[in-house]
Amino acid sequence: MSITVFNPFSPTFLQALTHTAPIHEIPVDVLAYVGDAVFNLHCVLLSIGDGRKEVSKASLAASLWKSAEGQNRFLHSLIDGLNEEEAAVVKRGRNSKGAKKRGNDPSYRNSTGFEALVGYLLLSKQETRLQEILDALTRFCSESIPIP
Repeated sequence: MSITVFNPFSPTFLQALTHTAPIHEIPVDVLAYVGDAVFNLHCVLLSIGDGRKEVSKASLAASLWKSAEGQNRFLHSLIDGLNEEEAAVVKRGRNSKGAKKRGNDPSYRNSTGFEALVGYLLLSKQETRLQEILDALTRFCSESIPIP
C-alpha cells in the first residue's frame, strides 16, 4: 500500500487536488472543514517564527489566532475587501449546519464562514487570492495579537 503525500509548497499541489465535484456543489461544511485545516497549518507555521520557539509559546500564539474570536476579528478586518462571490461563501458558511452547532454564537458562526472561504479558495484553485488572504492574516496577527 502506498500513500501519496501532497506538498503544499509544490507548484503542482493545487493541480493534484482530487475532488471532482464542481466547486458550487461541494457542501459548505466540507469547505469549512478544508479551510480549518489550511488555516490551522498556516497559524502553526506563523506561530513558530524562525523555528526556534518553545512549543508551548508557539501553541499559545496559534491558539489565539485559531480561536473563533480570533477568526471573527480577522474576518471583520477583511470583510470590506471581499468580492461578491467570496462574501456569498462567507454567508453560506455562517448559515451552515456546522456553524449552528454552538447555537447562535456570532463569533463561532463568523469563524465558520471564514473557514469556508479559505476552503473555497483552495478547492477552487484560486491560489493567488488565497495567498493574499493568508498574507493579510499574517499582518493582522502580528499587529493585533501579540506573539508570546
